[in-house]
Amino acid sequence: MFATPAVAGNLVYVGSCGGTFYAFDKESGKVRWSYDTRADGPPAQFHADPLITEELVIVGADVEPQPCLYAFSRQAGEVYWKEPLEGGIMGDVLRHGNDALVVSRHGEVLAFDLATGRRRLVFDKATRPPAGEGPPGSPALSGDRLFFALGSGEVYAVDVASGRQLWKRDLGTEPTTSVTVSGDALYVGGRGRIYRLSPATGAVEATAETEGAAHGTILAAGECILTQWAHGTLACLDPALKSVRWRQRTPQEWSAEKPLVWQGAVLTGSKDGDVAGFRLSDGTEVVRLHVVGGMVRGLGLASDKLLIAGTLIGTVYALPLPDLRSPTVPRRPQ
Repeated sequence: MFATPAVAGNLVYVGSCGGTFYAFDKESGKVRWSYDTRADGPPAQFHADPLITEELVIVGADVEPQPCLYAFSRQAGEVYWKEPLEGGIMGDVLRHGNDALVVSRHGEVLAFDLATGRRRLVFDKATRPPAGEGPPGSPALSGDRLFFALGSGEVYAVDVASGRQLWKRDLGTEPTTSVTVSGDALYVGGRGRIYRLSPATGAVEATAETEGAAHGTILAAGECILTQWAHGTLACLDPALKSVRWRQRTPQEWSAEKPLVWQGAVLTGSKDGDVAGFRLSDGTEVVRLHVVGGMVRGLGLASDKLLIAGTLIGTVYALPLPDLRSPTVPRRPQ
């Protein structure tokens, strides 16, 4: 499993690389419903995080020949609608009013009506990116402005309401992370560098060197811009990218696609099956858990006391978390 487990109500939703989307009971872990994409032909894969609405779970699949965007009912898993999507999507599904927004692997911005699945082309490049140069991660949405990067090195800002391109910035290198917007800053990582852009103009306001390529999702948490780098570094940079406040290393590399903020700490996973938590203020390790099953890829919070962890081999774990607000909590609970 690659995607982040999403929790809503009493269910945990997650898609697998084997082509099945699952809803698990949050308390027992029992499968409440599932959908196998082999019902539509050869199995697709789920890499992106779903959009959870009041009634629906909307998630995109990828890998040819026939990926779709699916809308399932939250409780029963009935298919409300499904729309074929050439090339599929690997990024998250975002909500804009009554539409689900996606950026396809061809660089198209598409809006799907939540109730009917009717599609609308919001924006398309004049030319499609070559194979392998589609979005390297998920887009970001701020009001009516959608931001996304392509593997060719370009970052785009598009007005969703009008479909107008607001700006385009060529970084001159391949982006390797999702795009993150936080207040008056836009962050994206590349091979050996983190970029801070102006959301209004796309101007590069600051850069910071990294130890190897940044990967996964950049997370803005207070005075920390959290990034994971190749060769096993988790780093907290100040928002202006002028300094590294702290860093934590692991021999087997941090592997969770999206770190999580929890009780003033950040949680992430590693290739050797560890889930570690570090205090945002100074990087002190405050929790470490271990799962049997190797690489931790997806992390989701079912509550302040329960963590859902998905592994690359397909096992999903529910792990109890300590209360960091208690002065007696052990540093490394077992």
